[in-house]
Amino acid sequence: MGDFVMDAGADLAANGGMFQPAIRRLCLALAAAAPLAAAAQDPGVTLVAAPAFEAAADGLEGTVPVRQNGLWGLLDASGQWAVKPQYAAIGASGQGRLPVERGSLWGVIDASGRERTPFAFQAIGQIADWTPMRWKGQWWAVGPDGRPEGQPLPFDQLIGNDGTCMVGKAGGLPIAVSRGQTPASTMLKAEDAMRAPSEGFVPIVQDGLEGHLDCAWGTIIGGAVSAQAVRGFHQGLAARRGPRGWGFGSAFGNALEFGGTWAAAGDFSEGLAAVQEASGLWGFVDLTGHPVIAPAFDAVGPFRDGMAPARLGPAWGFIGRTGNWLVTPRFQAVKAASQGLAAVEIGGRWGVIAVSPARIGLQQLAAAAAALWPAPRQAPAPCTPRVLPPGTAILATPGGAPAQTLPPGQAWQVCLGDSRDGFVQVLNAQGPLGWVAAQAPLTLR
Repeated sequence: MGDFVMDAGADLAANGGMFQPAIRRLCLALAAAAPLAAAAQDPGVTLVAAPAFEAAADGLEGTVPVRQNGLWGLLDASGQWAVKPQYAAIGASGQGRLPVERGSLWGVIDASGRERTPFAFQAIGQIADWTPMRWKGQWWAVGPDGRPEGQPLPFDQLIGNDGTCMVGKAGGLPIAVSRGQTPASTMLKAEDAMRAPSEGFVPIVQDGLEGHLDCAWGTIIGGAVSAQAVRGFHQGLAARRGPRGWGFGSAFGNALEFGGTWAAAGDFSEGLAAVQEASGLWGFVDLTGHPVIAPAFDAVGPFRDGMAPARLGPAWGFIGRTGNWLVTPRFQAVKAASQGLAAVEIGGRWGVIAVSPARIGLQQLAAAAAALWPAPRQAPAPCTPRVLPPGTAILATPGGAPAQTLPPGQAWQVCLGDSRDGFVQVLNAQGPLGWVAAQAPLTLR
């Protein structure tokens, strides 16, 4: 299910006042109880590859990593090998690339199998703007040009990385390293803890409380940790748990932007985040905290390319942005989709399904996502402005349909935000504008 799966063990009988959602759950559970192999086909959903693989991972640029006879390869939308099985292990993908292990050494490939980084490393972190790679027993920061820095990173154990921020431990001490505009390092005490960063901020634990460290500046949001628990930043917001429950806060202080009473909360993706009600059921809210999908699911995952995994009873399926079932729940497990392609588990083996763009509603998705940007926020500082030239297509979601295209003669000055699967978010002073392909001509002003 990727790096985050939300679950609920609440019993249906305990959900007083939840009569309508309970009936919905019961009906859908009965529909999912039929034998998996004999389940009715959903319109617009095809079986690309029968369940015959030992393992699978989240989709990558319209392919799905699967393992056959102990080796990993990539299947395409036709069920053919985009990359034949040949890798002993795979790592955390990013920007359309995937770390893979071959002959006890790690390298990086893209979805076509093209080698992007030589097989010369002992380990590789998540692919990002700056990627930590282990060579001859030391971690090195490899930049956007594919070249390592002249000196190794100051830690011996990698915790995680994202964008220009890398987090590890040096002799047991947690340390965050930034390779943004001004390289910086921040070390905490041995009794403190850091987790993997996101969007330039590091979740930290100090004296039993949690908060976020600005990786580039070494400062703590709000001046001190104050939450009972936090998650990472996604689309400018991070889930925080206080005395009454979970809500969402920004990088401008410890106060919540909205919420504060949810039983649990996930991360924002494509303008939506999962939240768990006191009933134990999960639904979704938008970037303003407005409910978009009613709580009716026992477990969910984040949206990706218009689809989110959802579980009802023991069976997994996929829902769309209105909470409708794109793929009715009948699988033991599922992985995150890419361009409608997703791995599903049946009988302990993995297969691949494809959901048509028409069923997902990609055109409607673009319009909906464009309307879901948060209220005006300042662009993150510091910011090196770039210029989007005329004709640039701005997408509502990474890899999705264009929300708008800059007309001839018009250019926009923007800042760069989060990056994912070969796309980068662009922002102005009022907030996020959308996404552009990472290879788009972004020039310094």
